Amino acid sequence: MSDFRYFKENSPSKSYGAVLLNPCFYAVLLYRISNKLYKNNLAILAKLVWLLNRIVFCVDIDYRATIGENFMLIHGIGVVIGCDVKLGNNIKIYQGVTLGGNGKTRNEDGIVYTQPVIGDNCIIYTNACLFGPIVIKPNTVIKACQVVSKDIV
Repeated sequence: MSDFRYFKENSPSKSYGAVLLNPCFYAVLLYRISNKLYKNNLAILAKLVWLLNRIVFCVDIDYRATIGENFMLIHGIGVVIGCDVKLGNNIKIYQGVTLGGNGKTRNEDGIVYTQPVIGDNCIIYTNACLFGPIVIKPNTVIKACQVVSKDIV
C-alpha cells in the first residue's frame, strides 16, 4: 500500500487515476506479489509472476531481490534488477537501468554480496548501470548513462 501512496504523491497529477493507469505501478505490484510468493516457498509461482512482469511490462525485477518501501519506477521499460540486489526505501529508478553482478563477491560480517546494495532515498536516472557487490550511500543521485562499479560512500 505504501507503493500506491508513493506513486500518487510523486505523480505529476497527484490523482488516483494517474496511479491506476500507470503501468510502472503494476510492474512494482507484480514484483511485490512474486517476492511474497518466493518468501512463502512458492518459487514456481513467483517465477511465473516474474515472467508475466517481464513479458507484459518489459521489466525484469528478480523475485529474489530485496526492495524496501516506496519503490517507484519512472518509465520503467528495460529496467533489470538482479536477484541479490538490495534497495532501501524511497528509491526512484528510470528507464533502462541495470542493477546486477559482475562475477565478483564481497564478504562482510559473514554476509556474501554479489550485487549492488543501495541506501535509502536514491534516484537512479536513465540507462545507468550499477555492477558488482558495491554499496551506494543513502541520498545518492546516479546520473543518466553512468556506469558504477565502485562504492559510493
